[in-house]
Amino acid sequence: MAEKPQSKQQPQPGNVQIGILAIRDVLLQAIARGQLPVLLTGAVMFLMVWRMPEEAVGSLAQDMASSLADGSILGWILFGVMAIGWALQAKSQREMYEHEIARISKERDALQRRILDADIQSSKARR
Repeated sequence: MAEKPQSKQQPQPGNVQIGILAIRDVLLQAIARGQLPVLLTGAVMFLMVWRMPEEAVGSLAQDMASSLADGSILGWILFGVMAIGWALQAKSQREMYEHEIARISKERDALQRRILDADIQSSKARR
């Protein structure tokens, strides 16, 4: 029997693997930065809107506009502003922490050099 010609191009294994690795990297960064709940909430909301019928999406947009006009959606707006503020504050705290660790390390190294009167090997991990 002759095989049917395939009209759809089959995904290449390398391309699928790259996509999976990209998703893994995004998830790991979200976990490392403490933003996984925000990422998951956004993904769930996106999927809910994406799976809705087109007419329902238009109705949802009109409902949100009217809610914005009468102020009943104000709590959700404040929640979004607070979430953004939280992310910015967490980023600022991480930068302050890293700066302080670097400062303490320099201070420690200088004190060790002065006490031991010799250069010592750095404790930083080498890559």
